[in-house]
This record gives sequence, C-alpha cells and structure tokens, in this order.
Amino acid sequence: DLEAELSFNIIQKATTLYDEKKYNEAIALYNSMENPTEDVYLGLGACYQALEDYDKAINYYNKAMQIDSTNPNTYYFLGLAYYYKKDFKSAESYLKKAMNLDNLNPEIKEAIDTLKYAQSEDEMNRAVKLFDKNQYNEALALLNSSLNHYNKNGYAYYYRGMTYEVLNKYNNAVSDYKNAIKYEPDLLTAYYSMAICYENLNNIPEAKNMYKKFIEIYKNQDEYLEYAKKRLSELK
Repeated sequence: DLEAELSFNIIQKATTLYDEKKYNEAIALYNSMENPTEDVYLGLGACYQALEDYDKAINYYNKAMQIDSTNPNTYYFLGLAYYYKKDFKSAESYLKKAMNLDNLNPEIKEAIDTLKYAQSEDEMNRAVKLFDKNQYNEALALLNSSLNHYNKNGYAYYYRGMTYEVLNKYNNAVSDYKNAIKYEPDLLTAYYSMAICYENLNNIPEAKNMYKKFIEIYKNQDEYLEYAKKRLSELK
C-alpha cells in the first residue's frame, strides 16, 4: 500500500509538471520510478510528444500497450504521434483501433476527422505537382483518393475540375467546379472555368450566365476579367 501511494504521488507531481510545461522535469520524475506502470509510460510518451520527439513518444506508448493492449487512449496517443510525424497510414491504423475500443469518445472522432482532412490535403498537393508536369491521369487518381478521404475539400474539387477540363471531360469538370464553390465560396475563378466548359459543350446560355456571374463578383482587374468580358460580348 505504501509503494502504491508513493507511486501515485510521484505520478501526480509529474502530471503537475507536465501541465506547467516543465516536460524535462516531469521526465526525470517519471524515470525515478523503479517499476514503471502503464501510466508512467503514457506520461513519458506525452512529455516526449510535447517536446516533439515523436519517436521516443511512440516507444513509450508501445511499452504502455504491452502492459494493457485494450486501453483506447494508448492507441489514440499513438495515432496522434504518427499524425505529427506525417505518417498518415500508421496514424489511421491506430486511431481506428482506438475508435473500435471507444466509439463514443469525441476526441478520437475529432482526431480521425482531422487526419482525413490532412490526408486529403497531402494527396491534393501531390496531385497539383503531377498536374503541373502534365501527368493528368496520375493527378486524377490522387484527387479521387483525396476526395475519398474528405469529400468537402473545395480545392480538391477545383483541381479535379481542372484535370477533367484538360482531359475534355467537361460535364465532370462543371460538376466539380460547382462543388468547389459550394465548399469554398471564394473560389471565384470556378465560375470562369465553368463558362469555358459550357462553351466547349456548346451550351452558350449557361456559358453566358457564368461569365456574367464571374464579372459581377470578381474584383481583380486582370486577364481573367478581361477575357470574360470579351467572350460575353462575342457570344450570341
């Protein structure tokens, strides 16, 4: 009983130091314990994670998991550590395990949602680089995956619309440009792009509507605005 009380007091002090952001002092206190418990390993992992030493954090979380493999918090912390390392695949695996063990925990659900958005952004950015290299089919595959991870990513819809447009799939492009505006209302050039797609589809009334809409709301005096005005005056 005395040993248990002593351990409890040390963990409480270390937790206080952690809350005060005195991470190295907390680590020293945790390491003073001769028989580390699951809570000690979790505390050490949290300290190293706060110090952005994610490899050491993962090491201690794994030691905690060896003691109790049914604790959802351990998988949650592991998922976060891998997320910060940008190892999204491992992060997803551990966060799913955490959710399976505790599907009512709002923090786990929020972490999974954050991860999905990060995965979507990462794949979208890689797709843009492929697009710039004229690797359109490869870019399209990544953009599809991006939107599978997070289907409210307005910019991913926009870039996929651009890719469809280059591939002459104008109906698909128009649909994606509409979704781009739905989720990112400030993506005004989507109206301009839709107008061009409608022209290529020989849908002149809709092309004119999109050019008009673009001219009404677009504030930059640049080549996009000039071209939109020019085409609107030319279309019959």
